[in-house]
Amino acid sequence: MRNRPIRPHEHVQIVIGIQPKAFRPPALAAMVGTTAFFVEECWRDGSLKFKIIGSARVSTIEQIDMWLASFEEQSGTLPGRGKYLRR
Repeated sequence: MRNRPIRPHEHVQIVIGIQPKAFRPPALAAMVGTTAFFVEECWRDGSLKFKIIGSARVSTIEQIDMWLASFEEQSGTLPGRGKYLRR
């Protein structure tokens, strides 16, 4: 393939990526792998900070990162729950 100049009838494709600055509950929940209800509960109990923009509550990327860092990391098996609960 040789290098050739772009002719007027050819089109150049430009892809632009936009990073959101804040998220509402459905998008935030999808991003962190939980439910929108859990996000709203965290807003109510104060563990996740939010801002009101217009009439919508949103959490910024920085607030989300600090909130996720507040959870301790875990590995191994989780304790039994439901029918797997050891008595």
